[in-house]
Amino acid sequence: MTQKQRLIAALLLGAGAACFLVLFWFYNDPGDTSDISIERNLAVEQLFPARGAAAFQQQEVGVDLASGFQGSLVIDGVAIPAAQTHGIAELNQVLFRPDDGQVIEQLPAGEVCATATYQSIEDPTDVGIIDWCFVVN
Repeated sequence: MTQKQRLIAALLLGAGAACFLVLFWFYNDPGDTSDISIERNLAVEQLFPARGAAAFQQQEVGVDLASGFQGSLVIDGVAIPAAQTHGIAELNQVLFRPDDGQVIEQLPAGEVCATATYQSIEDPTDVGIIDWCFVVN
């Protein structure tokens, strides 16, 4: 191999390594970890527990809605009856805490997913859904 060929090979290897590092950084950088589905949603102010958060088996699950909205919950495919939800009405919270006698007595270990369906009180045709998952220890 000539000196010119070795130089070209070294430059190509260096360029390939640089590309690899840039791609690795780009795909592994968490950057802005804010939840865009919450920040751009005028109806949903907060999820409990937060998306991807660690939770306990008896932890409260629910949603804090903006003024003028009401909602319902489904946790791991189980519809939560309105009579088993609670929250501060003035804050438009829809919360559920697993307990004896509830439709869910404790959250199962592992990934648990929830769905909140929300509806405008003034315009019942204004309906939305937000899904999120968290990990129960």
